[in-house]
Amino acid sequence: MMKILITGGTGLLGSHLSNYLLNMECKVIVHGFSSQADISADLSSKQDAFSMLDNVQPDAIVNLVCLSNVDLNEKKPNLAYRLNVRPLENIVAWKNERNKDIKLIQISTDHLYDNKGLNNEENIVMRNTYVLTKYAAELIVRSDKALILRTNFFGKSRLKNRLSFSDWAEKALENNESLKLFNDVYFSPLSLQTLVEVISFSLNNFIPGVYNVGSHNGMSKAEFVLKLADKKNMKISNYIEISVDDLGLSAVRPKEMMMDVTKFEKSFNLTLPTLDQEIDKHLLKTDW
Repeated sequence: MMKILITGGTGLLGSHLSNYLLNMECKVIVHGFSSQADISADLSSKQDAFSMLDNVQPDAIVNLVCLSNVDLNEKKPNLAYRLNVRPLENIVAWKNERNKDIKLIQISTDHLYDNKGLNNEENIVMRNTYVLTKYAAELIVRSDKALILRTNFFGKSRLKNRLSFSDWAEKALENNESLKLFNDVYFSPLSLQTLVEVISFSLNNFIPGVYNVGSHNGMSKAEFVLKLADKKNMKISNYIEISVDDLGLSAVRPKEMMMDVTKFEKSFNLTLPTLDQEIDKHLLKTDW
């Protein structure tokens, strides 16, 4: 039985991943600072990180520790480094100093891209501090022969105080709230259901490298919400389409984040779904 440590595992993705892996009969240890965590430690501290890892002795680590608030990254770059980069420095140092040959999966982001069309793994464009620190984290684990998955996702949050993008959209639609939809931000996310299946598959078929993991036939965020409403048979009229630039956010946002997933599909012999299929899968409300 594989012992899997999910660092930063109490967030949107981690809460789904831990539940899925438990149902796959893995031994799962969830690191974090909420009541849902099995273990807590400040992974930006080498001493605390080493102590926790010495105690857990995992066979594999999936790292989800991240400061995901893009604007907060911009306002507090030192915090961005401490949460997005430093934990990986300490995990890799522990592996090297303890001579541990364990699997390490780093979950990265599609915010690394901003080129028209489908971005392959080499098309990096750095727009903000969040992207800079996530890429720095990738460079650290690449030397350790880790598996890096660049992705985006949507789906039903299992957390009381945090909504996903699709949760926000569905709640607004149900309440007939006025919506401002970005018509110039393009992405190709996976549903949470599919993404955790992909991570589990990658753990069992481990091939180090950097891979885009997303859906085929991406769309703008405005199109996504309108399609979601249509598939839920909901009338939507109380909305306007705007540019993300109109909000005057602290951090510059990339707009062209659709990913070319050919490398992952060929390497793992696994076909990823279209975004239409993923919306349908999400609406089935599959859970584990």
